[in-house]
Amino acid sequence: MIAWQKQGFLFCSPLEGFSQARLPNVWRLHDDIYALVFTSVDASMRSHTFITTMRVDGHRLEILQKPKLVLAPGPLGYFDDRGAMASAFAQGDNGVIYYYYTGWQLLHDVTFEFAIGRAIFDPEKLTITKEFPGPVLAKDTRNLFLNAAAYVLREGKAWRMWYTGGVNWENNNGVLKHYYTIKHANSSDGIHWEASPEVCIPFQYDTEYAIARPSVTKIGDTYHMWYTYRETPTIHTYRIGYATSADGLTWTRKDDEAGIDVSPEGWDSEMVGYPHVFEHNGVWFLMYNGNGYGKTGFGYATHDGPIR
Repeated sequence: MIAWQKQGFLFCSPLEGFSQARLPNVWRLHDDIYALVFTSVDASMRSHTFITTMRVDGHRLEILQKPKLVLAPGPLGYFDDRGAMASAFAQGDNGVIYYYYTGWQLLHDVTFEFAIGRAIFDPEKLTITKEFPGPVLAKDTRNLFLNAAAYVLREGKAWRMWYTGGVNWENNNGVLKHYYTIKHANSSDGIHWEASPEVCIPFQYDTEYAIARPSVTKIGDTYHMWYTYRETPTIHTYRIGYATSADGLTWTRKDDEAGIDVSPEGWDSEMVGYPHVFEHNGVWFLMYNGNGYGKTGFGYATHDGPIR
């Protein structure tokens, strides 16, 4: 089991005109300094993405400056007109750093729709600029439902994406319920993606319907994924799950080895979810949201030593 040690709360201070702080993720700028990106919502519940800088000092994370807005909702009718939500960074060719984000819209027959967009990150100016007005991964002949929360790794010239992929909508006497889990796609350029119809993390309970927000790393010959899932027969809020794979396509769920759960009391006593995992100087960090899907902000835990 991975022995995550909770280090406490990191950020929740509401920004003027916004509430919540969720979906934290980072990119190393230099030495001990990282860019930290997360999402907040305005009074109309539209998602906006913010950036700040963060220092890593041993097992401690410290936010260095007031966050600033970098991604806002798109114009009416665009795939992101109700929000641009944080996902993750990816290194491209020639030193270009990209940022994948989730755009969402409100629909009529089902409540919402997600698609994945790409932006360009400027590490000097700390800006993230949308690269295209439309998504790079949306519904197509293999992807029939929503697509969100991309995590992208480069392997040589190949691009690999793990993301939240919809598998069904259910209408039960007027009550709509979404079903989604983790899926995989390949690309040669990071723009044009071929999605696999198979799922990476199958549901393991009849009650389960939401598996989301993958964070993936490859250590040696093994892929490791952390994600958020709900609901079990006895637990109705998000928990953090864990799985391993030899090829990044077929995964073995090991949720009982995730090494983190809710606290007895406090900001993460009801749920833990939306993980983002990274390593710095031999220390592993797991950033995550607590109660209320981001209403209480986000914190982090650490693990010393290797992950195998």
